[in-house]
Amino acid sequence: MVDVDNSSDNPLVDQGSDLRNNYLQDLNPLENMGVPDPDSGNTGFMTGITAFEAGWTIAQGVDQNDLGLIISGVAAATLDVVSAAIDPIAYVAGQLFSWMLEHVEPARAALHALTGNPDMVKSYAATWTNIEKEMLAVGGEFEQSLTEVLAWTGDAADAYRDKAAAVAGIAKGAAGGAHGIAGITMAMAEVVGGIRVAVRDLLSTLAGALVSWAIELACTLGVAAPAVIAQATSKIAQVVRIVASMMKALGKALASALTWLVVLRDLFDGFWRSLNALKQSNATAPA
Repeated sequence: MVDVDNSSDNPLVDQGSDLRNNYLQDLNPLENMGVPDPDSGNTGFMTGITAFEAGWTIAQGVDQNDLGLIISGVAAATLDVVSAAIDPIAYVAGQLFSWMLEHVEPARAALHALTGNPDMVKSYAATWTNIEKEMLAVGGEFEQSLTEVLAWTGDAADAYRDKAAAVAGIAKGAAGGAHGIAGITMAMAEVVGGIRVAVRDLLSTLAGALVSWAIELACTLGVAAPAVIAQATSKIAQVVRIVASMMKALGKALASALTWLVVLRDLFDGFWRSLNALKQSNATAPA
């Protein structure tokens, strides 16, 4: 388990990004046991049961008139049927393991340690959305203040209006930057979520196959050991190779997102320097 940083009492920080709110909240080893909610898209305690998830995806596609979701759900359901028909023991064992990876805390935390937690990434995006709203509000307040001093005259009045307009522009520019970071972060949450589910299903398939092969060994009193060992070794190597490839793809996606985040960081740096310049001009202004 990764170390837990100090939690933030900043009202702009979405509490879903706090590690404490995602793992072992009440020492209950079972998590995400709520009822499926169509409005939020949360599959609740049925998460990890791939047949249910496939049906859920189809239903979402129908509701949203999204052909891509419908096709994805149908494909997933078809694969489920085929897997269950080919090796029902492996299928049932794999479904159990998949459910455990979603709901049993040690297994769930281990999966997130490998792939990342998409819900936490979305909470980081929500934090930047909160920042965007706050900056827009600040900019709006300064713009409103300009309308309240229209009757003011003189050098001091002109200086005030110039500074207020500058701060309003900086605040709205910062809001635009926060909007960009929120969008990139939300997109990365979807990437992390997709890869996480793929890794979960691969590990579940492997676990199911291992259970099936163990039963085969027991039923044949070890006679099938050479064939089972060969199958298991090949399957493990295949899963490791695919997972490594997915982690590499995730790394590339994160690196691409980082490029844009660096640009946005430099933008915020420019806004901060602009504010400091305004403060400095206030400090050196003649009395």
